[in-house]
Amino acid sequence: MTLDVRTDSVLPVSHSIYLPAMLTLLFALQVATAQHDALRYDITLVPSDTGTHLLGEVETAWRLASPDPVAVRLDSSMRVVRVLIDGRPNTRLSRTMYGRSVNDLVVPHQKGAGDSITTRIRYHGLARGGVKVGANRAGQRIFFATARGDSAQLWLPVAERVALDRGSAVFRIQAPVGHRAIAPGSLEKVDTLPYGHAVWHYRMEGPAPIASLAVATGPYQVRPLTPGGCGDGCPVVEVWSYSGEGGGRGSGALGRSWEMLEFYAARAGRYPYGRLVHVEAPVGAALGAPGILFHPEGSLVGGGPGDSVLALETARQWFGLAISPGEEDPWLLDGLAKYLASLWQESSGRRIGTVRVDSLPDDLRGARALHRLRAIIGDSVFFAGLRRFTSDRMHQSATRTDFVRSMSAAAGRDVGRDLQQALDRAR
Repeated sequence: MTLDVRTDSVLPVSHSIYLPAMLTLLFALQVATAQHDALRYDITLVPSDTGTHLLGEVETAWRLASPDPVAVRLDSSMRVVRVLIDGRPNTRLSRTMYGRSVNDLVVPHQKGAGDSITTRIRYHGLARGGVKVGANRAGQRIFFATARGDSAQLWLPVAERVALDRGSAVFRIQAPVGHRAIAPGSLEKVDTLPYGHAVWHYRMEGPAPIASLAVATGPYQVRPLTPGGCGDGCPVVEVWSYSGEGGGRGSGALGRSWEMLEFYAARAGRYPYGRLVHVEAPVGAALGAPGILFHPEGSLVGGGPGDSVLALETARQWFGLAISPGEEDPWLLDGLAKYLASLWQESSGRRIGTVRVDSLPDDLRGARALHRLRAIIGDSVFFAGLRRFTSDRMHQSATRTDFVRSMSAAAGRDVGRDLQQALDRAR
């Protein structure tokens, strides 16, 4: 591969001083690097007012697995202009070295396994792929970015195994005054800048899948959906749309979004986040982020999204986001989300559904198996175990072993064989 070894300084330097360091870095880039653990992302995003340009700066806190260099993915469309380690400024005698190879960025260090380190990367470029800096269908200026699929590296420097990466995050997103910005987490404050812009500060404390992160800005108008008599401690449910419409009475499934949250919480445990915000965005289909559901432009008006879509994406706030699949048994979290959604549709949110196992499509093996397990161990044990599982694995990944452990604790016996029997019969 072609390697580009750089410092982040533009001052002239002596080649004789830096040649040994460059050779060391080139050698480090040729060997396999360990998978270090990215614990926290501190993300600053500044989309341009014209064109498709995006400026970003991301500080990442790592737990090192070895002395190997820290490696991140960042698309070649983004030009790296500065790299710092542990916040140390660059001086003439001490500058950060880093390597750039197409979509990879490698930063060597002097620490060992178990140590902590932070990298701060400043970059800019033209948005593409999972990023939109431009206009919506109505010609209004917006910004949207999603980390789904392979899109994270198009706007964030992320760990190489981003599909399995979980971490907390802080967001600082700049938008014109009069627009709103939304990101996972709680809104801490909005700082007004002197040139007609503001910075929206969000903090996401609980670790979430980095591949699920998404942010947006635009001329949003907000409509609350949370019942007035809900009281303290209830999650906020809102609709953010470009037109200010959506979520009113008679608006179909969207108008019953709060009722859906209550139904799921009664069966799967408390809602994992402080809010659920339905946001209009330039997406082709409903897309979930922690505490947010992004919907295609225009879909929040009138009848809103279909009941089956909303039911499934809301269930994934528990099983898929707050609890994400590990490397093994990906069917489990997908099956739990689909089973909850089927219960909602069967019961209309008023009682525990009586879903017939033959009413579930053949390709939903996980949901079918969970329904059979419920029949074996009984309703009260099944839902008590499900709530325990949610509590035990909240903001973590989970496997079949974790699920069996929680279910067995609720049942007072090992239900591992029961689950295997249910899986075998659900084939």
